[in-house]
Amino acid sequence: MKKELLKDKDESIESDETLELDDQELAEVKISDTTIEEADKQTAAAKREAKKIAKKLRTPAEKKHLARKKLIILAVIVASVILVLLAVPRTRWPILNFIGFRANLQLTVEEGASKRPIGNASVQLEDGAFGLTDTFGRTTFEQIKLGPHTATAKKPGYGDVTVKLSNGLGITKHVISMKVIGIKLDFDLKNWLTGSPVEGAEIKYEKSSAKSDQTGRASLVIPPTDKGRIDVQISAPNYITKTLKTELDAESREVALVSAQKNYFISKRDGKYDIFSSNLDGSDQRKIIEATGKEEESVLQFTINRNNKQAVLVATREGKVQNGKVIAGIYSIDLEKATLKKVDEGSDIQLLDWADNSLIYTKTEETLNYDDPALSRIVNLNSTTARVSEISQSNYFAVAILAQGKVFYMPTDPYRSIENAVLTSQDIASGTKKTYLAGKQISYATRSSYNSLELQDNSGANFELQILAGTTKAIDRRPATALAFSLSPNGQIVAWSDRRDGQGALLIKNVKTVDEKIVARSGGLTNPVRFISDDLVVVRVATSQETADYVVSTSSGKIGKIVDVSNVGLIRQGYL
Repeated sequence: MKKELLKDKDESIESDETLELDDQELAEVKISDTTIEEADKQTAAAKREAKKIAKKLRTPAEKKHLARKKLIILAVIVASVILVLLAVPRTRWPILNFIGFRANLQLTVEEGASKRPIGNASVQLEDGAFGLTDTFGRTTFEQIKLGPHTATAKKPGYGDVTVKLSNGLGITKHVISMKVIGIKLDFDLKNWLTGSPVEGAEIKYEKSSAKSDQTGRASLVIPPTDKGRIDVQISAPNYITKTLKTELDAESREVALVSAQKNYFISKRDGKYDIFSSNLDGSDQRKIIEATGKEEESVLQFTINRNNKQAVLVATREGKVQNGKVIAGIYSIDLEKATLKKVDEGSDIQLLDWADNSLIYTKTEETLNYDDPALSRIVNLNSTTARVSEISQSNYFAVAILAQGKVFYMPTDPYRSIENAVLTSQDIASGTKKTYLAGKQISYATRSSYNSLELQDNSGANFELQILAGTTKAIDRRPATALAFSLSPNGQIVAWSDRRDGQGALLIKNVKTVDEKIVARSGGLTNPVRFISDDLVVVRVATSQETADYVVSTSSGKIGKIVDVSNVGLIRQGYL
């Protein structure tokens, strides 16, 4: 109780009396900015010292982790800066060009209204790079700098066009549209035989030109002119170049282009058996080798190599007769130069066939008697070198056939026996020889198919011989009719004539297949048959109304007459 009274008394005194302090009795405390700054410095120094001590105390693993962390942070910063710079075209292209980036720029020039490509237009970039558009209106500038460029397209008859464009990574494609300001002439170009469109044909007039597209359409734009008609030149690969006079106000023009290949034939139109050339549509017929007038029709033979550049003629141009025998010359002809050179002569000459540039033929030696054991010869004439070499000799050859580069022959002699006489083949290219059916005296042979021969011996037994394999087997039929095969220039297709359903037919097959196809029919279709290109074949048609050469497209089956000819020049197939 006493304690509570004393507590209350003290609280009363505190509330009633105010505490007073003398300023002089207070201690003076001064805190300035300098003091604070100095304290901060000491703190920072302490921190730095602590960091140095911490660095020294780091383990290798901690140091490696810290270095990787700094590298990642730096890479992120650099990548961020680069991405920002690449996002802006103004800085993107200089950076990529500096690094070495380049790309292709493909420009297509087309007519604004029709959207048809404009070929042979000139396109130039601001740095001087220059290009000409192709048939599809395209030109490509390769490995040029990225970024903005200026391209200018020009062509006579069209308004000049300048465009700004940007070349990006990869292949950048841009289309430039041009407006016709001249006269537009449309041409539709077709194959004279098949009627199919001719793509890539070029039409020119002065400085203006155009090329045909896959439909055969070519649009030539020429500068304005007061002329009512102009002469344009039309050319295309493997076709004859022609000059066409055309009216400017015609809506369109259909033009037939003729193959550039030539046909060569013998004709007696001038009373002698001259050799002529002509285009495949029969135009531009020219006499290239003039006859002497001494040629006997029964002796005449004329054959052309599949390259359509060299030929061989058998003819009595000199009218020679020796020991009662008619002597004929064998002449090598350069068809392009229209020159003739005598390379051999003999009697009873018979041309067999071609093996590439070699022509194989048989003849009898005019200075020998009929019973001489070396009366008959099989000879190889190289049409390129005009070199003549002998393959075999005998009094007589019961068989002499050329097939797939091999000459098959059977020597015989009615006046004496020949020891070890056997059917033999010799490869023209390698000279390799092979014999067949030992002990059989083969008396008759035909080439019944492209891959086989059919044979008959003196006893009447019949055999089949596979040309490439060299195998033989007995057959129970007589040898079939002989066929004459022509090989295409690329060596892939063979063609021949045959009788099918009582009518002449032209057949073709791939040399690697067994399938064959009839591509043309004609009542009088016969030999010779020869390729003049991989698609075109010249055939002979002989009827009571005409004897003429025709051209056939093996791909389309279209056939067209070339020219009337004399029916000479047949190569004999089969046996002698």
